[in-house]
Amino acid sequence: MGIRWSPAGVLAVMCVAFLGFYLMRETLWPLLPFSSPGPHQHSPRVSVAAVLCAAVVAAQRGGVEVRRVHEAQQLNAKNKGGNTQTRNPVTDGDLRSHFAMARTLQLAFGGGLRVVSEEHGAVEGQGEGAFPNVVVGTVDNVCPEEISSNSAANTRFVDLRELQVWIDPLDATQEYTESLLHYVTTMVGIAHKGKAIAGVIHKPFEEDPAQRTYWAWTDVAVSGNLEEVLSRDRAAAGDTSRPHKLIVSRSHTGDVEEVARVAFQGRPMEVELAGGAGYKTLQVILGRASLYLHTTLIKKWDLGAPNGLLTALGGRLTTVQGRDVDYAAPRSDADVVSHGGVVAALDGHAHYLDVLAALHPTSKAPRVDS
Repeated sequence: MGIRWSPAGVLAVMCVAFLGFYLMRETLWPLLPFSSPGPHQHSPRVSVAAVLCAAVVAAQRGGVEVRRVHEAQQLNAKNKGGNTQTRNPVTDGDLRSHFAMARTLQLAFGGGLRVVSEEHGAVEGQGEGAFPNVVVGTVDNVCPEEISSNSAANTRFVDLRELQVWIDPLDATQEYTESLLHYVTTMVGIAHKGKAIAGVIHKPFEEDPAQRTYWAWTDVAVSGNLEEVLSRDRAAAGDTSRPHKLIVSRSHTGDVEEVARVAFQGRPMEVELAGGAGYKTLQVILGRASLYLHTTLIKKWDLGAPNGLLTALGGRLTTVQGRDVDYAAPRSDADVVSHGGVVAALDGHAHYLDVLAALHPTSKAPRVDS
C-alpha cells in the first residue's frame, strides 16, 4: 500500500528540508553544480589558468560569429538606444558574439564568474533559440600550449569572487559596418581585485592564424606571437631624436589631435587615425606606434584586455593623469565608464605623462565613447 501524503505533510517535509539546507548552507552550497558563492560563504578557489584558457576560447568563438555575420552580409545595424544624434551602432555580429562569449564563460564556471559585456543589456533574457548555430560548448582540454605546459600557471589559484571579467564582443563596430575589417577585434580582460592581470585580443579577419589571437598573463606567460616583444631591444620613448608615432581614434577623436600636437611641439611626431581600442593597443605592442592616446571618456570593456596585455608585457595603461583604471565589479552603470582619457605605451609611459602634464587643455563637457 503506497504512502498517501496530505498537503500539510508535504509542507512540513519541505519546511524541514529547507531549514536543514539553510543551516548547512556553508557546506552544501559549494557542492552544487554551477553554484556561485552566496553572501555568507567563502568564495570557491579557481585556477586563473582555467579562466584565461576559457577567455581565449570565448574570444575566438565570438570572432567566428563576427565573421559569419559579415560574410553573410546580415549585419542588421541599428543605433544604440535609438539615438540619432550620435553614431553608435550595434549589429547582429555584436549580439551573436556576445552570446557566444558570455555563454562560454558561464558554462565553464557555472555562472559564478562575474562577467560584464558591452552588449549585456541588449540580449538579456534571450535564450539560445534567439541565436541559432552559435557555438557555446565546453572548453575542456582546450588551452594554449604556453599555459598548459607552464608549471607556474598551474599553481595560481584565487577566490572566484575576486575576479572580474570584461568582454567586448565586437570592438570597432563602426569600422565593421564600413567593412574596415582589419580594425575589428573581440576582447576579454581579466582583473583580480580590480587590477588588470591578463587579456586576450582576437582578430577575426586576420588571415594568418599565427597572428590572429594575442594573449598575455602578468608574470606567467604570453602567447607565442608575443615572445618577440619580451626579447625586443625596446628603445626609450624619451629619445627625442626618434619620431613619436601616436595612434588615436578615427571615430571618437575629440580634441586628441590638438592635444598631441601641442604636447609634442618641436618633437618629431606623426599621428595615425585608427578604429578600435584593441587594434590601437596591438599597434603599440607590436612596435608600429609608440603611444595610444585618448582624451574623452571610454568604457572599461574597451580597456580591460588592452590593459591586461600591456601590463603583462611590461607596458602601462592609465588615464592622462596617470591613474590606474579600476576594473572591480561595477555597482552601477556609471562604474563601467573610465574617466580621464587613456595613455597606453609599451615603453616610456612616464615620459608621455610628463609631456602631457605640461598641458592645460580647455575644459569641455566630455562625451562617452563606447
